[in-house]
Amino acid sequence: LPTSDITTLQLDELLWLQSSMPVNVQSLSSGLKSLCVLQLDNCSQLTALPDSFFQTGALKYLLLHECKQLDALPESINQLTALQCLGVYSCVLFMALPESFGQLTGLWQLGLRGCEQLTALPESFGQLT
Repeated sequence: LPTSDITTLQLDELLWLQSSMPVNVQSLSSGLKSLCVLQLDNCSQLTALPDSFFQTGALKYLLLHECKQLDALPESINQLTALQCLGVYSCVLFMALPESFGQLTGLWQLGLRGCEQLTALPESFGQLT
């Protein structure tokens, strides 16, 4: 899909994006307050997720597959109070979960696989129950 087509999608609860081309995710994140599921597949040019993605109070599932340039999640992930599932798969440059990760008290499933640069979890990880 061309970037112009992606940014005009009207989605209330689900956004699934698969693109090996550069995508302006900042423009995608505006107006997604009721988004429940965000899945990004093979977004090989994606280097960071904008803080605005984490300002939706409804996001329950965040799935990142083969986002090969993504190296971390921002500290603002702690704003996802409804987040239940986080999956980061085959993001080969992914190095760290933010220290605020332990504030995700609703998280019940975490999947980290194929993240070869991830060598440690933040200290706040122990706050999860």
